[in-house]
Amino acid sequence: MAEQMTDADIQALMQEIRAEAAALRAETAKAVTDVPVPVHLRPEMGYSSKPGLVGKAITLAKRVSEKMVHHVVEDAFDRVSQRLTRIDVMMDQQERRIAALEQRLDAMPDDRA
Repeated sequence: MAEQMTDADIQALMQEIRAEAAALRAETAKAVTDVPVPVHLRPEMGYSSKPGLVGKAITLAKRVSEKMVHHVVEDAFDRVSQRLTRIDVMMDQQERRIAALEQRLDAMPDDRA
C-alpha cells in the first residue's frame, strides 16, 4: 500500500522542485544568449540578372523593398532563432530528466513479487 506524504514531505518536495526549476531557467537563459543567429537575410538576392534598363529598375525595386523591411525581418529571424535554440535546450533538458527518472525507477525495489 502506498505511504501517505506528510505536510513536511510535500513542502520539501515543492522546495526541491522550485530549486530545480530555477536552475533550469538559469541554464536555459544562459544557453539562449550564447548562441549565434543562424537565420539571416541574403542581400545578394536584391540584384536582377536582366540586362539593361529593365534589370536596373528591377534591382532598384528589390533594394528599396529590402531596405524597407530589413530591420523588421531581421528582428523576426532573430526571434525565431532564439525560440528554436530555446526549444533545443529544453528538449535536451527533458531528455536528461527522463533518463534520470528512468534510472531512479530502475533503482526502486520491486514490491509486486
